Amino acid sequence: MSALPPNINTAKAKLIQRALNEKTGANLTVDGQFGPKSVSALCVYQSKNHLTVTGIYDVATQAYLEPFIAQKYLSLAAYQEAGHRLGVDVATVQTVCQVETSGAGFLNDGRCTILFERHQLYRTLQTVMSQTQINQLVAQYPNLINPDPGGYLGGTQEWDRLNQAEAILQQHGVAPGLAMRSASWGLFQIMGYYYIQAGYRSVEDYVAAMAVSESNQLDAFCNFLEDMNGGAMITALRARDWTTFANQYNGKNQHAQNNYDGRLADSYKQIFG
Repeated sequence: MSALPPNINTAKAKLIQRALNEKTGANLTVDGQFGPKSVSALCVYQSKNHLTVTGIYDVATQAYLEPFIAQKYLSLAAYQEAGHRLGVDVATVQTVCQVETSGAGFLNDGRCTILFERHQLYRTLQTVMSQTQINQLVAQYPNLINPDPGGYLGGTQEWDRLNQAEAILQQHGVAPGLAMRSASWGLFQIMGYYYIQAGYRSVEDYVAAMAVSESNQLDAFCNFLEDMNGGAMITALRARDWTTFANQYNGKNQHAQNNYDGRLADSYKQIFG
């Protein structure tokens, strides 16, 4: 007997696995294949919530977990609304999401997906510190403050880098918000220094909203595209001009650095299928 009802497809099974990861610490591979490890995590969740431990995603379990899934993760309806707002098809929105973060705005432990950019913190510090002070910090913390991009560790370790950078700034009397500005956040990896374009009054408000739901992350993406460059990126997306979009979204060196435009084109073909 399957642990999941017959009406639950692979996409929904992935959402259930993601929720179980956060709620139980199971660290499941999110593949939509609800095997023994997923069933075990489901049993742990049922036990923690004083439900009958059946190992089946039954009505009682759904009543507990479904509201959380609906609040935190994106639904097809949300993609459809964003596509309508931007004047593009659903596959186009999903394509950017897939290439940026493989479709997940949160880590297994529930924290927002981020990437800390040490070169952005270096540039930002030039507005509040002397070059001599900055050079000293680069020498001490080259993986956190550096004129060159890099030093990425991925996953939860990006949070470690961010937290370390915030602690260093506090030690030197600098607001930790500068570190938040130097990280990209959520499904669409929009930099913290674009908080106004994303629709927020402060970087702290932006970060707090990104921590709540993928719907907030998607809304920030739409705000960002509408605000930047007179909507030129939206025009490029409507034409599926991936190179023009990628040059504006990820910089003119995007192709040489990571073939971003090519990856967008390939991902769209796979999703649109």
